[in-house]
Amino acid sequence: MPHTSLIFRTWFEDELNRWKGVWIGDNGNKPLYVRKAPCLDRKPSRAIAFASGLGHFNFVCNGDPAAANGHVLDLGWTNYHRTVQFVAYDLSNILEQGENVLGAHIGNGFYAGDQGDDHFFWPCYEDNTYVRYGNELCFFMDFHLFYDDGSRETITTGPDWRIRKSTTTLANIYSSETKDLRAYPAGWDAPGFQEDEQ
Repeated sequence: MPHTSLIFRTWFEDELNRWKGVWIGDNGNKPLYVRKAPCLDRKPSRAIAFASGLGHFNFVCNGDPAAANGHVLDLGWTNYHRTVQFVAYDLSNILEQGENVLGAHIGNGFYAGDQGDDHFFWPCYEDNTYVRYGNELCFFMDFHLFYDDGSRETITTGPDWRIRKSTTTLANIYSSETKDLRAYPAGWDAPGFQEDEQ
């Protein structure tokens, strides 16, 4: 049977490999961009990012959507009261020495769907009421860099990441979205972008 190579990675949390990042967001329930521009003094031989979101997200590195391996709207639906999934991205061939950019555009998804003028799609309780899984969109990442000399480092989400409102003003997974492209921060996901005060 024809097949291609399959790389399977798992991540086990223990004291040595405990998640080090923290959830970041703007304490709101509207879409947002998160961004960090680490400057690397050398190119890693291997680079694996583990990411998760409360809300769906599109991940990008150095302005290259291929960094997400063809993924859009990660992660899939889950019962957020019980499980929050994560996804791994292999960025080994995308990172360069010098400035690099890690970014994500987070939307409501199934976690904190924006009703707009449409129906809810959160859990329905016995009295036929619907309640969101949560009210704050956020993002999480542990990014592991491995070097030829055996050393390694980890870049994590934290207060040093930049957060800004998205140009998407309404995101409903069933009823599309509304965007104000006049406010789009062109190049936000690529090196060389100049942050401004919002």
